[in-house]
Amino acid sequence: MRRRVRNRGIVLTALFFSVCIGIAAFALIMGDRGDVFSSYFSKQEMFDDYEYFWSKLEENWPYFHIAQENDVDLNEIKKKYKKKISWKPSDINFYNTMSDMADEISSHRELGKVYAVDYYWQLIMSMDKRYNANPETLAVFKEEDKNKRYIQRYVRKHLNIRTIDNYSIYIIAGAYNSSVAQDSFNTNIKVEIIEQDKIAKIKINSMFVSMYNSIMAETYEKNFRRIYKDLSNYEHIIFDLTNCVGTNSDLWENFIVAPNIETDKEYDITCIYNDTEYNKIYYDKSSGPVSELTIFKSSDTSNIVTSYFKHAVRVKSNLYEDNILKAKKWILVGEKTRLETKNFVNYAKETKFATVVGDTIGKIDVPLGVAMIKLPNTSLVLAYDGLQYLDDEGYKLGDIIPDIQISEGEDALAVCLDEIRK
Repeated sequence: MRRRVRNRGIVLTALFFSVCIGIAAFALIMGDRGDVFSSYFSKQEMFDDYEYFWSKLEENWPYFHIAQENDVDLNEIKKKYKKKISWKPSDINFYNTMSDMADEISSHRELGKVYAVDYYWQLIMSMDKRYNANPETLAVFKEEDKNKRYIQRYVRKHLNIRTIDNYSIYIIAGAYNSSVAQDSFNTNIKVEIIEQDKIAKIKINSMFVSMYNSIMAETYEKNFRRIYKDLSNYEHIIFDLTNCVGTNSDLWENFIVAPNIETDKEYDITCIYNDTEYNKIYYDKSSGPVSELTIFKSSDTSNIVTSYFKHAVRVKSNLYEDNILKAKKWILVGEKTRLETKNFVNYAKETKFATVVGDTIGKIDVPLGVAMIKLPNTSLVLAYDGLQYLDDEGYKLGDIIPDIQISEGEDALAVCLDEIRK
């Protein structure tokens, strides 16, 4: 009898674990991280939101004509990701699908950026003064969101969780802990003396810092003041941005440029866009017709862009007592120089703050260009770059080309040092 009871217990236990394993396997196959048994939104609502996104993008995004000119088939991308919604209809999957779709659109260098907005980007937008200048951009997040649950789950996708975790530690915990803020600085900023009293290199790994965090800002300022005091007599300072990413402009504006210029420095860029009713919410500027611009006077732009305005990129001087004002400044760039860092490079090049050495690094990525599409059923927010930028000659701004462009196989630092020692 005891053996039967024991055998029955073993069978029931085995059956229990088999069912658990089956449920887990089903969850992995059919959904994202187990969230499959119920979906807050119906498949039809997801389809409707998908079509809504594409209709708004085509109506307002100025890159459709560029896609056609460069043989980028946006319609094929649209078909591809619609199929992914149909066979796996969960909330998290919808967010993942929309994000993957936006990533594929943005992967084409000829096009402006499109991305699904998660809490990481909401945090950045809330802190960046250029986003705050446009309350409409942030207003979309103040409404009650239906999609918080699966956006929170989404941040675990790929490496986003690591980025967000680090950022949360440094920005949030750093607000109460100066040692964490110092750890952030030590991780992000490295100083190397190449030739004593003559050449020094400051390597910047990331620009994850915000003036909204007082302890973080004070820590970075204290450290940069020390660095500039130590390097104040050096002839050449090299800023190594070859592996640098960034989120907002606070680090380069407040701790690199402002402390080392005697007067404010600025330059203008011409922004062109489609002056649709939708875009007017985000680009409420004093604008004029693009027909006034030399490059467009003899061309038909009715299917491209309709309006333009001037935008000043400006940094106010906050000259430190000890500084590197007199040093010749250099910037090293490479294919991993991304996001806000590219805006610093372009600013430094246009204002002659530094000489840029390295590879071509793509187009500027000014946050001013971001507009939002909030989907009506799921409340998912997607952002798109609705602006194109013109150079001084009135032609569409292309890739940021270094002052000294390296050849394939060359090392940017080596080339820079050769220039210094000539």
